[in-house]
Amino acid sequence: MIPMPAKHLDLWGEKMAIRHSESLNVRGNEFPLHEVAASDDTHAVLLISSERITADTNNVLSLIKRTLAARRLQPRFVMSDNHLFLQSISSLDEEIARSFKRQQVGVIALVNGQEPGHGTHALDEITLHEGDTLELLYRIGNSEQSTS
Repeated sequence: MIPMPAKHLDLWGEKMAIRHSESLNVRGNEFPLHEVAASDDTHAVLLISSERITADTNNVLSLIKRTLAARRLQPRFVMSDNHLFLQSISSLDEEIARSFKRQQVGVIALVNGQEPGHGTHALDEITLHEGDTLELLYRIGNSEQSTS
């Protein structure tokens, strides 16, 4: 289980104050869900996994698949410009959609608290080194999703 921080989350170089925390139960797993005060439109963050890397690897896709499979979750990858990106995670998607109707939701991979390439690097372009921390999270924004 991922520990719940006390007062803030350190993400994207920002200390986001936690307004409220609860635990979301999906398939027998507990996922910390934090309502945050952020400088952008981030409303909430759901922590999916946090894994300390024990050996250098450039096979991040397999690592993510194994990590999620251990929690009975299924990743969905999307190809863009011949690279793979993590689009969603089933069954978390369904629960997030029910809880945060019409809000912008996205899966984000962080390495040592930062998005590789500021979110422009695909998972198959990332190399992790011993001692790095790989985190997966859902970011829920205040903005409504477009219906077009």
